[in-house]
Amino acid sequence: MKTETSPSFLSYQTLVFLVVSALAIAFLAACETPTEAKGFTGISGDRIGDDYVYYPRYEVYYVPTRKEYVYYDSASNTWIRTTNPNQVWVKDISGTAYVKMDFHDAPEGHHHDIVRRYPQTWVPPEAVPGVPARTTNDDVREGKK
Repeated sequence: MKTETSPSFLSYQTLVFLVVSALAIAFLAACETPTEAKGFTGISGDRIGDDYVYYPRYEVYYVPTRKEYVYYDSASNTWIRTTNPNQVWVKDISGTAYVKMDFHDAPEGHHHDIVRRYPQTWVPPEAVPGVPARTTNDDVREGKK
């Protein structure tokens, strides 16, 4: 005796399969990889390994790979991260002195030390007449060279 599958059973089975598959896909899409595995610190959104350039005159950090500016906004008491800053300094920041940072995490944790090390009046040593290019700014301030 031959049993045939009814068309309504096939459509019910197909419907259940599609619903379960859609739920599984939605669940997997909603699952997020831990932030450390993505390369983020999780605290400030910085990627581990970001290279920062610091512009002392404006106390602004720049991440060239992401074209992102990071700066402290004293009016709102927050750190701002943007690829499209609307600040006055945007027009001439590229023509000012900068220094590559040797940290690769959030600048917020280093800013207090960075501002003391590179004040707004800081200039690269090679821009100071009579100072050898390999001399660090710290050497110039401390009178070692």
